[in-house]
Amino acid sequence: MIHVLTIHWKSAEWIDIQLKYLKENLNQPFRVYAFLNDVPNVEEHKNKFFYYNTEDIKSHPIKLNLLADIAGFAAENDNDYLMFLDGDAFPINSLDDLFINTMENYPLAAVQRLENNDDIQPHPCFCGWKVSVWNGVCGDWAHGGITW
Repeated sequence: MIHVLTIHWKSAEWIDIQLKYLKENLNQPFRVYAFLNDVPNVEEHKNKFFYYNTEDIKSHPIKLNLLADIAGFAAENDNDYLMFLDGDAFPINSLDDLFINTMENYPLAAVQRLENNDDIQPHPCFCGWKVSVWNGVCGDWAHGGITW
């Protein structure tokens, strides 16, 4: 199972696009967990997600950590996958082989934003790991929360 964790903020513009492309490009079973903060007409979108939260939490890392905790609790086992994906990001081609094969051979697959002062921290615009790895490193998106 792949647990997709995303945050939509102040716009519903990307919700249906993201969900459409996930359905088209993930053949593995998946669930989408989302924060929907200040999304206009949020009632129209809540039921599109396995889990949603509209609590007004300001910190992006805290929201990501909470989604990871909730997905970890909902996971069928520690070999399930967590896929962090920005609200305006979506796959344009099949992710199954690439994602699953990468996760079988590496503990982490992610975008790295070296343009951010050579930051070595993976970027949550796209990041994936098994639940067991996230839990094993005490995953935390807060700056300085863990050593990458």
